[in-house]
Parts: sequence; structure tokens; C-alpha cells
Amino acid sequence: MDLYVENNQVNGWSTVRVTGEIDMSNAPELSDFLAQLIQSEQQDLALDLSGIEFMDSSGLGVLVKTHQLLAEREQSLVIRSPSPQVLRTLEVSGLNNVLSVDHSTRDAAAL
Repeated sequence: MDLYVENNQVNGWSTVRVTGEIDMSNAPELSDFLAQLIQSEQQDLALDLSGIEFMDSSGLGVLVKTHQLLAEREQSLVIRSPSPQVLRTLEVSGLNNVLSVDHSTRDAAAL
């Protein structure tokens, strides 16, 4: 399955909605996209993963790298509305205790 990415800016937040699957075949592309976004935008990042059907450890690596890049800039990453598959992967890895996870479906403007 392919990976689709949509980016919007709302009230000082970049909101990136990702749908499909994040695995070793496309994680580098997603990581590069997010790194470029962080370089070009001076905004916090809400990563909407409600449309992710599968995510392996390479997807976790993307989240950790993105979190680190933003932390270096004193900016925030929020994982918004993770799908059950993503939430389970975050829980098993323990990253749900490291990353900020918002289970609601509210708009990024409300963050």
C-alpha cells in the first residue's frame, strides 16, 4: 500500500495527515519530508496518524527522529488520533510514554 501525506498550517501548528502504511520501503521518504518541513517552518507539528493501517519499527524511527529535530528547535510534536495499530505499536515500544499522544480527533487549532 502507498503512503499519502497532506500538510496544512493552522494557528501556529503544521498539521501533517499521513494515510496508508509506514514501513521500511517508504519511511525514508516520510522522514525526509518531515525534516524538510521542520527546516522550512517555524511551527509545532501535529502528526495525524488516524489513517495509518500499518507501521513497523522504521515508522517508529521516523517518529523519534522527528521528535528529536523538533526538540532541538524547542518545538513540539503531537501524535494526533493514532489508529489502533499505531497506538499498539507505540505502547509495545514504550514510545507512548515519551511522545505526546492526543487521542482526540479535534482540530490542530484546538491544541
